Amino acid sequence: MKKFLLACAGVIVCAAAGLFVFYKSFDASFVKPYIIQKVQERTGRTLTIDGDVAVTLGRHSSVSLSKIGLSNPDGADDPYLAYADRIDMSVKLWDLLNKRLTVESFSLDGLTLNLYADEQGKKNWDFSAKNEAATAAAPASAETRQEKVDGEENAVKNIRVKNVGIANVGLSYVDKRTGEMYQVFFNHIGFGETEGKTQIDAAVQIVGKTISATAQTQAIADLLSADKDNDFSMDLTGFGATASVDGKIRDLFGKAMVQAFVNVKATQLSQIAALFDVDMPALDDLTVTAALGGGSDSLSVPEFSIAWGTPETVLIQAAGSVGNIFAPEAQLDALIAASAADASALARGGVTLSPFEAGATLSMTQNSVKFSDIRFKSGDSALSGDVSAMRESVQNVKASFTSDYFALDKVFMSVPLQAAQNDDARKNMVFVKKMPRKTYFSQENLPFEKLNLINASVNADFKKFIGADGTNFGNVTFSATMKDGVFKTTDFNFAQSVTVQAILDASKAPAKASLVVKTDNLSLPALFFHSGIIDGRAQINTHLKAQGNSVHDLMASMTGDIFVFLKQPVFKSAALENLKLILPPSSDYKDRSKIQSDCIVLNLPVESGRIQSDGRIALQADGFDLQINGEMNLGTEKLNMNVITGVSGEDMLNALSGTLFIQGSMLNPQLNFDAGDAVGKAVSVGLAYLFSGKNSAREMLKSPVPADACKIAIDGGNAPKKTVVTKKKRKK
Repeated sequence: MKKFLLACAGVIVCAAAGLFVFYKSFDASFVKPYIIQKVQERTGRTLTIDGDVAVTLGRHSSVSLSKIGLSNPDGADDPYLAYADRIDMSVKLWDLLNKRLTVESFSLDGLTLNLYADEQGKKNWDFSAKNEAATAAAPASAETRQEKVDGEENAVKNIRVKNVGIANVGLSYVDKRTGEMYQVFFNHIGFGETEGKTQIDAAVQIVGKTISATAQTQAIADLLSADKDNDFSMDLTGFGATASVDGKIRDLFGKAMVQAFVNVKATQLSQIAALFDVDMPALDDLTVTAALGGGSDSLSVPEFSIAWGTPETVLIQAAGSVGNIFAPEAQLDALIAASAADASALARGGVTLSPFEAGATLSMTQNSVKFSDIRFKSGDSALSGDVSAMRESVQNVKASFTSDYFALDKVFMSVPLQAAQNDDARKNMVFVKKMPRKTYFSQENLPFEKLNLINASVNADFKKFIGADGTNFGNVTFSATMKDGVFKTTDFNFAQSVTVQAILDASKAPAKASLVVKTDNLSLPALFFHSGIIDGRAQINTHLKAQGNSVHDLMASMTGDIFVFLKQPVFKSAALENLKLILPPSSDYKDRSKIQSDCIVLNLPVESGRIQSDGRIALQADGFDLQINGEMNLGTEKLNMNVITGVSGEDMLNALSGTLFIQGSMLNPQLNFDAGDAVGKAVSVGLAYLFSGKNSAREMLKSPVPADACKIAIDGGNAPKKTVVTKKKRKK
């Protein structure tokens, strides 16, 4: 027995000595090629480790890697899909013997992720093609399958992560098909276990602003359990918003089951809207509360409420429930109401609503959306109606509105124009970048097939309609229909003062479109809510026709006539301040914010998308006259026009007429000034005054615009009239 014990002691000593020698002589150099090989097998990408690999064995074993990069697919702009400055991980070595993985700590610093989708939509982080190819090329043999089973039996059954720290992570995403680009910077993300709970905190930087988050949940090991409910809570702050979530979750990485209550409060929605490149009304207060229940394949909202705004400005409220939002039979039922004491909060400048009350009932299922019992009331004005859309083989849309009395001048009110805000968050926004619109008219084909699948009807009937200036139009009716790709309106009339007819026949290619607009002695500000249009009458007679397979083709083929005659219009608006750039000032013209004209005329023939003006655009006012000559090409969207001005009196600026040009594109017109020509004309006038006297200079300063510029425009401009020569018959 004694000999046996001595032998056992000798084995233990030898084993301990062997482990000590292995620990001291362990060479970590073999780890690097092993990791590189495994990553290559799994992803088909190249892993580079330019820094050192350090492995420390002991009760808490650790691995450290530095300067690690994972390659992008061939042809990518950046060589790396991901690159990290350093990765450190510490694990309990002895737990692995019991098929447990306990990560004492994991840290990642200086990670850059370059994500993109190419022109075909393929994502650079998609490794499925490599895995599918490898599986197809090497069918599993019996030995391979046995190894897989053995590997599963020997796999780690329990994972526990105690502490994680991730810092300085930059993420960018580019969709080369749409041009959208996302850029996010994570200051830090970390979590750790304290008294059986997992504490999480993070800070994310977007557009130079930071969003902070804190959360608490069960230990990570408990979260992986599929038979235990785990409490969790989370708080978010940033961009003027706070959010809190409290609830229970089970089996986070499996078939998750969730019960939660969400509470969101936002006070600066304009900052949040800047992230998504959208404009939002000037209502900053938003509160959302909701109860959630369900799991990965069944999530319902049995109760929710939304309140946006304040009772002092505009308050919009909604309350209701949502069925299983993941299932086809999902249903939304909600009551929506709105009220306003001061609706100027809705306006960016210009027009807003007077104090009002409104409401509707919304119901939505898989095949239909319906707003029923729509109601709106502002003072004595009231409007009611219904809107429904049903989708089966075709889209059926119906809308109907009625009103016994509706007064624009009471419902809408004018507010001062607001100066454009220099919002640094929007100015420097890089979170979402959209492709700039290069043309007004899309080159894409009209959606013939989709238009043929829409049946729509819209009807409105106002028994008494009051215009924006108080004009009583009496009964106003409007109806429009669309069926089998043909859209058309009936005569849209305001007590016979205005009629509009429009037709778009897209039932076959090329589509055909026509537009007719007629008015006779219409009160100019009657239909405009902005106070900038003070007075005047309008006569309009427009007939246009076009055909084509796209909006661009329709505009390029447009043919017809545009006639607009504004009689004694009076404008007062901050937007018209820019007119002083092309209208020379006069000593008799002091108020530049108010323009009182005798007439404004546009008498323009349109032929194959080209609009020519030879005195067909004219303006006459007290103190100056104006004519515009040149061409607008709707097909190429180019402008090339010469502004001819005239100022009453002996004004030196008369000599500069004809030196102003409007050129460029319709999307970005440029006002150009021919300085050389202007100087030449000024010198000529000066020389005439020196050598020929004041009368000669005065003759040169006479307005180049004729006194009857509007009459010339109405009669067809300055183009010489064609004379018809007939042969005289000989006397027999």
